[in-house]
Amino acid sequence: MAGYKNRSPYLQYIVLTKPLEPTVDFPDEYSIEPGLAGVAYHAAIDDSRRLIFVGDNDRVKSYEWGNTENIHEDPFPVHTLDSGGAKGPMIMLPNGSLARAGKGGASVFDIQMLPTHGPDGDAIIGNTIQNFDTWRDEDDEIERSSGSLPSSHIKFFDQPNFEPHLWQPLVSTPSTVLCAEKARKTGVFDCIGIDLETGKTISHYLGHGDEISAFSVSPSDPQLFLTACGDGFVRLFDLRRPLPAVTLDACGLKEGCEAAALVMPDGIPTVFTGTGKSEQIKLWDVRARACVYELSTGNNAVESLAWDAHNNCLYAATQCSYIDRLGNHHDYRYAKIPKSQRSDTDVDYDEEGEGDDDDDEEGPIDGERCWPKEAWHTEDYFGYLFDAGDHSIIRYTFKEDPNYSVVPLYGNATIGGSHWPW
Repeated sequence: MAGYKNRSPYLQYIVLTKPLEPTVDFPDEYSIEPGLAGVAYHAAIDDSRRLIFVGDNDRVKSYEWGNTENIHEDPFPVHTLDSGGAKGPMIMLPNGSLARAGKGGASVFDIQMLPTHGPDGDAIIGNTIQNFDTWRDEDDEIERSSGSLPSSHIKFFDQPNFEPHLWQPLVSTPSTVLCAEKARKTGVFDCIGIDLETGKTISHYLGHGDEISAFSVSPSDPQLFLTACGDGFVRLFDLRRPLPAVTLDACGLKEGCEAAALVMPDGIPTVFTGTGKSEQIKLWDVRARACVYELSTGNNAVESLAWDAHNNCLYAATQCSYIDRLGNHHDYRYAKIPKSQRSDTDVDYDEEGEGDDDDDEEGPIDGERCWPKEAWHTEDYFGYLFDAGDHSIIRYTFKEDPNYSVVPLYGNATIGGSHWPW
């Protein structure tokens, strides 16, 4: 989200096509405010055509991020789709079509056969929309095309009222999707498998005590999938069994688990879990059913996790809970520098010129760096003082010989101020 009070849609992405080594720089980031009238909450990627699809409640737009030789500096608009009553998540089907979930079914778009915005990216697709019901301030930046209608529809024959809010294609059979719907609408916590070729439910998976918040699969073992759940647990399932094979208490019964990722480094089943309230990521050894590492998020809540197997990296999309929609930080205090990280310049002096006692375990007050008053962890918990101070994508690189000088930049949070220029 972007714009005044986050009322505008916003797409930000990174292209992971090059090895990270030997550089330690973060990959280049690209962004655009899509020409949609509403905030976009769903996206899908078509790697073969180098397209990113992003959708609000009414339409979907696609952007080409590059060609066979280069990555575009600005993504190029290609399609606009009229998704109608389908407002849910999107996936690419094995035949190259795009499917978007709705109530009791899904709308399907045959991308190869649909009209585009032309070589200049500004041709109208469908009818021209004159007026929009929108919260956006910049009406002139909204695409006026009504968009292409669906090429076909998939009906959930035995689930006419089922409306997925999450779905995940299986690795072995991409036309089969794991689905979950919002529990607050139905009061149930179903996890089902639907064959999109037949529109029929082919499996049920049990054991969830709240709404499912994330799915994860791994190409290394296509028979397994992982769920993160609002009851604070992550569950590892074998597709052939209705009950979880492994259940991990990711949050200590304190909160819901917002994100999870199933990875297989060297064939070893490993799970990452991310939470909101406790502001951290945990790495789990599945075989030992134990937490191996805790990773700092800079006091940010974890929204989603993605594993880059080629570079042995974890990417975390995180949200800062201590910044409002206008960019103002709140509930911050000055940071207390841990004793192990103090320097000669880190000593505050009182009015009589007395320095802080070296035995003060809390450390002197830093007059520049700030720390949330309600942060889940203290400044010395992770061994390195770091507060993100903003919504961030954080990369964690796992290697045998890490460079300890490569650390994240400290955030720019202030006490009672804005980090934006206006």
